[in-house]
Amino acid sequence: MSAALQPLVITAPAKVNLCLKILRRRSDGYHDLLSFAGFTAFGDQLTVCLAAQDNLAVTGPFAPALSKGSENLIMQALAGLRRAGCPVPPLSITLDKQIPVGGGLGGGSSDAGALLQALWVAIGTAHISHVELRALAGNIGADVAVCLQPGWQIMRATGSDCQPAERPLGGPFWCVLANPGCQLSTKEVFHSLETVSGGVEADFTAAVRSRDLRAIIGIGNDLQTPASRLSAPTADLLERLRQPRPGQIAAAMSGSGASCFALFRTEAAAAALSTELTQEGLWAVTSRMYG
Repeated sequence: MSAALQPLVITAPAKVNLCLKILRRRSDGYHDLLSFAGFTAFGDQLTVCLAAQDNLAVTGPFAPALSKGSENLIMQALAGLRRAGCPVPPLSITLDKQIPVGGGLGGGSSDAGALLQALWVAIGTAHISHVELRALAGNIGADVAVCLQPGWQIMRATGSDCQPAERPLGGPFWCVLANPGCQLSTKEVFHSLETVSGGVEADFTAAVRSRDLRAIIGIGNDLQTPASRLSAPTADLLERLRQPRPGQIAAAMSGSGASCFALFRTEAAAAALSTELTQEGLWAVTSRMYG
């Protein structure tokens, strides 16, 4: 990384699982899944500078809620690149944490994925291939690989097997992200999952091929039911977002919760809902979807 690139400012966008089907429990304890994911322009921001030794500072509204495990994804990304042979120098990293922690929006994974991609472009292309970078990302976390290159993507297996999807019809799209002010443990939500979805692959493929976001979201999120049982505020927020509004496409929970989303065809309609929610004391933002 040359001095000319300093400081390196990286956006780590929020990931939204528009639908999420859990197919089976694997022998290793993980689950195979199917998901159609998108990303928002809203996200965390990382500022990277050369330093005498590695250092990570966290700022922003969700800095106090950030666990050491979430911080470690960033440091794991640095360590992984170095083990793979990339000459990553000591870096000082400031993470401006804007994405709710433990909210199902892939914040920690997006931070790690964005850092991996940016450093690979800056100094790593001569040392490892992008295929190797994706494998490295998958070893850090199931959601990290999909965050390397934000856009519409299909996620399979544990989530680390991902591929670009065709752009849905009718864009641009605007998204309201909302959080009821609580965290949900992904492990606890999966532990509370009582049934899995068998035989949904054909319906999922048909919805994705239709490029209709309403149909894609209509596939559903298998983790919504257990998450709603564990968190009444999440269930209440989801019910609120699903109330019909002009220009609204659909609403659902993202990932394992507790964050939910509503997609709109116009920025004005999305902003009106976001304003309502924030005036009621909830966390909410309006953002354009990538792609």
